[in-house]
Amino acid sequence: MNLKRPFYLIGLFSICTLFLCCNSGGPKDLHLKNSADILSQYNAGRPNWDWSVKVEGNVKIEATKNLIIINVEADSSDEIISYFLQTDNDETHILSVPPGKAEVLYLEKHLVVNYLDTKRILYFKIKSEKKPSYLEPIENMDEYAGFGLGIRRVNKGNSLGSAPFCSCIHAGTTGLNCPSGGGEGLSCGVGNYVGSCKINCSGQTYACCDPRIN
Repeated sequence: MNLKRPFYLIGLFSICTLFLCCNSGGPKDLHLKNSADILSQYNAGRPNWDWSVKVEGNVKIEATKNLIIINVEADSSDEIISYFLQTDNDETHILSVPPGKAEVLYLEKHLVVNYLDTKRILYFKIKSEKKPSYLEPIENMDEYAGFGLGIRRVNKGNSLGSAPFCSCIHAGTTGLNCPSGGGEGLSCGVGNYVGSCKINCSGQTYACCDPRIN
């Protein structure tokens, strides 16, 4: 009887188990691998004050019938940021996305939210816009399109509702006061001591921004 073979197999199994354990690498990094390249291409040719930067923090989504709001409490920031997409459709089903840590790339007419614990990627865009080539490498994005995409920032210690207001208004709407935007303008932006707001719209609407606290 050969008594060496069982001990040999046990030893081989132990070595393989140790190898797998030591090379597991711990939790996988779910950050976008090409975020720096995306921002570099987006910011190319823009003045420094108009550069976009990546924001990371806790993200919570709210939705009504025609509005999706992506609230971000950014890490190491004195601001609370709220992105919003105005839509023609009822998008309240997006409320099934639970709050969580995410990285956010805001590119004016495009917004990418990448959850770092579930690897779920949400993509928001102006419906008249094509996906930029630098976003093509990102796979398996859940896409939401609307006629208005904007951002509101408010200094911590103030409510988000006290920041200036921006919205995309359907053509033919009357009785509105638009200190910034209006007419056939597709974008506008305003700010005051509380915060700021800016928005981009599709061709069937026009931008309207009011710096007064609403």
